[in-house]
Amino acid sequence: MVMMDDFIAAGTQIKVERPGKAAGIAPVDTIDGPTVRLFNGMCSVLRTAEEAQKIRSSVQAILDIGEILINFGDFLENNHPLVPSSYCFEWWIQELMEKTPIKDDLRNPDQEKALSLSDIYKVPLHPKYTYLWHDISMEEFSRLSEYIQKNGTYSDRLSFALDEK
Repeated sequence: MVMMDDFIAAGTQIKVERPGKAAGIAPVDTIDGPTVRLFNGMCSVLRTAEEAQKIRSSVQAILDIGEILINFGDFLENNHPLVPSSYCFEWWIQELMEKTPIKDDLRNPDQEKALSLSDIYKVPLHPKYTYLWHDISMEEFSRLSEYIQKNGTYSDRLSFALDEK
């Protein structure tokens, strides 16, 4: 809501493809917020309203508006079949638990821990680090990979010059 200049307010009615004809907007802090690019070229997924307020004036573009959460009752009320969920933490933890009885809280592992768990236990990467790869084609992915190999630098963050392609 903050990134949309407070245009979308709690209670706003929107048209949705499914399960029904419309939905009402309510703030939710348990799903991913928008992904933004700042004027300095850095990209960030915003997780809280406070974080969004803090960087609001530094946002060059909203790359992804974030997730939408539609409750089960809306599907039930409209007699609409459930739509498969995107790959989420709950699915990831089930796959990990099939391989190891780790009892740590792994809801929000850092990048090093996520890569290590994926490598050691041969499970997919934690959803927090899979980003929005479904939004680009394999050709675009290959082009990005080649561009980063040639132009990218890494210290504690991957950096490369913006190329509109």
